[in-house]
Amino acid sequence: MFETGDRIRFPDPLRGDALTEGTFVEIAAGQPIKIPPRVGGVSTRIVDAAWVRRDDGTTERVIHAWIRPA
Repeated sequence: MFETGDRIRFPDPLRGDALTEGTFVEIAAGQPIKIPPRVGGVSTRIVDAAWVRRDDGTTERVIHAWIRPA
């Protein structure tokens, strides 16, 4: 589990989801991200989100964990 201020690597949507270093800010509770279907027929997915701060100081909500049905 991450804590505020932890240095993390996250899939940065601004860099084609390449892993990027930043700082963990908080879990974005109640703010899931809907990932649209991709080529190949993968169904739409809902994922949990977290807030991160990039080294340039900008903050963004990004994928934290996949939510899988039971």
